[in-house]
Amino acid sequence: MDNKVTFLSDQQLLKVLSASSDATAIHVSEKAVIQYANDAMLAFWGKGDGVIGKSLEDALPELKGQPFIELFKRVWNEGITVSGTDAPADLVINGKLQTFYFDYEYRAIKNEHGKSICILHTAKDVTDRKLSREREQNLTEELTAANEELVAANEEITAANEEMAAMNEELLASNEEIIESRQQLAELNKSLSESNMFFRSMVKQAPVGICIIRTENLFIQEVNDTYLELVGKPREQFQNRTIWEAVPEAAGAYAPVMNNVIKSGVPLIAKEHELTLVRNGIDENVFVDFVYEPMKINGHVQAIMVLAIDVTDKVVARRSIEDVEERIRLAVEAAEIGTFDLDIVNGHMLTSERFDHIFGFEQHVDWKTYREAIHPDDRIIRDTAHKNALATGKLFMKCG
Repeated sequence: MDNKVTFLSDQQLLKVLSASSDATAIHVSEKAVIQYANDAMLAFWGKGDGVIGKSLEDALPELKGQPFIELFKRVWNEGITVSGTDAPADLVINGKLQTFYFDYEYRAIKNEHGKSICILHTAKDVTDRKLSREREQNLTEELTAANEELVAANEEITAANEEMAAMNEELLASNEEIIESRQQLAELNKSLSESNMFFRSMVKQAPVGICIIRTENLFIQEVNDTYLELVGKPREQFQNRTIWEAVPEAAGAYAPVMNNVIKSGVPLIAKEHELTLVRNGIDENVFVDFVYEPMKINGHVQAIMVLAIDVTDKVVARRSIEDVEERIRLAVEAAEIGTFDLDIVNGHMLTSERFDHIFGFEQHVDWKTYREAIHPDDRIIRDTAHKNALATGKLFMKCG
């Protein structure tokens, strides 16, 4: 048996490297002459293999004035590794100059004397990731950068947000109550054989709606007043009946779910579930947080404990807030209002297309250029307004 290992030739290694989906190139000399580039790298550049043997500057003349050629020279001369993330690069693809974003690394490969013999160049196109982040950021800026005409709407959003925060606190408290009740009832279940009366008392006083159902025949074993209030039915309707006889309107959707919990022994937790209940003879759409908790004895499910909280008010309030935010966004678009976001500390400014158009720019420019577009007579007004905004949190500026 021949155990000799045959290693790949240099040409074979390059062929394997060429098949990689990771963009890779090899450059020599401080001019970054391209000795090798796989298909992925050539695709990034928008070039064919005719660039092999050319310097990076000759192969991609659009890189002049961008930092990459100087970085290659530095990596070669200093024998170092330079990397970057979300780095913008303007490349000519299909005859059109376009901006892309890359995570890249230029790594100097040195000989035994410590002298650079080539630069290993790897890159990953992260344009979609970068643009996705920018789109998310722009949406946030459009919602938060309101002008004088939207002051009233902003105040409405602030009030709604405060209401939402209060609702969230209530939800957190409700969740904590559910967790606490589950813990209390789990402990109670362990001692059920010793104190059935104590168990019934705890169920009755629990701060959430509770209904206990025997799995053998789905008869209701215990139900507290909070649960009766949630479903809007009298206690008499739950006595000596199955759960679906007591609440027939919920059987179609929830009978299969309960059967699955009984069969699997795995609890079901549902948040803000919408259902229709016949409360006091009237159909009502409600939202409920509920738990189907299997109660086991010797590993067998003997009963299902239903824990439920009516969260209709919280859900309705949140949806109202979402509706307000959407109306504000539509108002901004309909009014053709320009919006901007300025980081005064770092001097970074983000603007909407409408804002650029109002200032006479066809594309986004830096903050200094926007500032210089303001008439000199109005710059003092602008600087005073920004100073007041830092102190009061509100920006108001009216120029002639």
